[in-house]
Amino acid sequence: DNAGNPIGDGNPVLKDLTLRKAIAQAVDTKTIVDKVLKGLGQVGGGVVPAVYAAYHWDPSDAERIKFDLAAANTTLEQAGYRKGPDGVRTAPGGAKLELRLTGHANRSYDQAVAQYVTGWLKDIGITVKQDLVSDDELLAMLKPAQLAELNRQIGEMFGAEGVDRVEALFAMANVYSMRAAERDETSALAM
Repeated sequence: DNAGNPIGDGNPVLKDLTLRKAIAQAVDTKTIVDKVLKGLGQVGGGVVPAVYAAYHWDPSDAERIKFDLAAANTTLEQAGYRKGPDGVRTAPGGAKLELRLTGHANRSYDQAVAQYVTGWLKDIGITVKQDLVSDDELLAMLKPAQLAELNRQIGEMFGAEGVDRVEALFAMANVYSMRAAERDETSALAM
C-alpha cells in the first residue's frame, strides 16, 4: 500500500530489481498475445491499459524489455544467482528460487499463461508453484485496509464518474496484481 506495508506474503527475494528484470526478460508477451489471446490483443506497455490514454505509458523500443532467455540467464548469473545441480538457481543468501504464481482459477487465460510462464521461468532456473484461486479467494488475501486503499486508488484512476461494480472488481484485481508485482508477489507476471 502507499504506507509501504507489503501486500501478500510473497518471496522476499522479489524485492531485488535485478531478479525482476530477469523475470521480465524471460516472459514472452508476444507469444501470450499470439497463442493465448489468439492474436486478439496487443502487447502491453505500462501497467495501465491504452484505453485509459490519459494514464497510459507506452515504453519506447529502447525502454521496452525484450524476451531473451539467454539475457535473462546472464542477468541472473551476473547478480549471483547460481544454478544448482538440480537446475534451480539459488539467491546470494542460499535460498532456492522457488516462487508462487497466483491467478484466477476460473479464467482459461490465467491457466494458459501460468503454463507458459512456469515453463519460461524453469528455463532460467526458477521453480514456479501455480496457485490458481477463485476471485473470492484472491480478494480474501487482502486485509481490509489494503482493500480500502485499492478502492481509493481505483477511484483516482477512474475519476468521480466511477465504474460499475463488475468493472470495479476487475480493476481491483488488476491493481492488486500490479501492486503485488511491484513489491513481492509474482501474480502480476501473468495477470
